[in-house]
Amino acid sequence: MVHDVLMSRTSHVRIPPPPGTERLVEHAWVMRADGGEPWRALLVPNGRPSVVVCLGEPGERIEPLSGSRSPNAGSVAGVRRLPVVLEQRGEAWYVGVRLRAYGLALLGLRDRLVDATAPLEVLEGLAVAELSAQLRAAADDDAAAGLLAQRLAALARHDVPVDRLAIVDRAVTVLAARRGLVSATDLARAVGVPQTILDVTLDELVGVGLEEFTAITRFHHFVGGPGGPEQGEAAVRVLGRYRLEGRTPRETLRFTGLTPARYREVRDAVAALLAPSAVG
Repeated sequence: MVHDVLMSRTSHVRIPPPPGTERLVEHAWVMRADGGEPWRALLVPNGRPSVVVCLGEPGERIEPLSGSRSPNAGSVAGVRRLPVVLEQRGEAWYVGVRLRAYGLALLGLRDRLVDATAPLEVLEGLAVAELSAQLRAAADDDAAAGLLAQRLAALARHDVPVDRLAIVDRAVTVLAARRGLVSATDLARAVGVPQTILDVTLDELVGVGLEEFTAITRFHHFVGGPGGPEQGEAAVRVLGRYRLEGRTPRETLRFTGLTPARYREVRDAVAALLAPSAVG
């Protein structure tokens, strides 16, 4: 049987960015779970790329709408526009960093990896095998998370104009404060740049434009998820409580970030994947 992640997790450590890493890192984390019954969890889109090192048994990522599976091994991931389900068997041990929205640009990747992942080796100079050994040997999980953040920050470029980074930072701050419930015009006004400049800056540095980035934020806050392996049954309840009947398509899009048709598809697919079921 598949269990909710909270039944199997043994520890989850989250630390703020260590001094000197704040330009690239939002926070670092370590998640461990025992090797008992397999479990699934919802990974909620949060508008941020990430870097994850897998030190235990790699799980699998399941795309709810297509059902396709891919290994949840060590990877660099871009911004996701829809949720994905993690299925974990065996002992889980992940060390990860949530980057700032423009993190992949700072790390020098041309591909923003939207809805995609790449092996850790795409980060030139990371020395993956050496890093993995150092993370395993760290004094504790806090030290491991901090070490990964520092190693990534050492790779960050300094040729991206500071004023463009500041535009993205201001947009992220406003969107978070308003839970994504802000028009493009009002957001651009709050950020202090023309709407076209904001759209182009997000597209170039994050990989998605203003409309999509806002929609991701809306869905994230609507579900109430932290964007990590934190949710299962709770997310299904939130998605199920929202009634499409009697609401206009514009209202659904404004509050959930999805059209009614896409919302229904995501809701039903996530519910099916996170319901108790046999794991083949």
